[in-house]
Order: sequence, then C-alpha cells, then structure tokens
Amino acid sequence: QQTQPAPQKPSNTLAIVGLILAFVANIVGLIVSIIALVQSKKRGMKNPIALAGVIIGVVTTLFSFAFGLFL
Repeated sequence: QQTQPAPQKPSNTLAIVGLILAFVANIVGLIVSIIALVQSKKRGMKNPIALAGVIIGVVTTLFSFAFGLFL
C-alpha cells in the first residue's frame, strides 16, 4: 500500500519578496508576485500575500506611468 505525501504548504518567501519589490521596483515586484501566485495556484493553495503584491504592483506601475506622462 502506497501512501501519498502530505500536500506541502507553499513558501511565502517569493510572495513576500514580490510584495516588497512592488513598492520599490514596481514592474519587477509585479512579475515576482505573479510568479508566486501562479505557483500557489498550481499547488491548489491560496496566497493572499502574492495577490496583494500583484494588486500593489499594478497600482504602483500605473501611477509610475501616469506620473511619467505628466512630467
């Protein structure tokens, strides 16, 4: 009889890095947060930190582009 390994909880390290980068380097943080979110979804887990990083990354990127256009 084979036993299946317990599902592993995804590491939040990538999500935390993406969230921090979303404030500092908008586009890089957005990309890293998206990667963390996709990895979590592949494992069937939710990752609210990665989702927050995606949202903040999108908002800060849009503000950066808008700010750049008006200068």
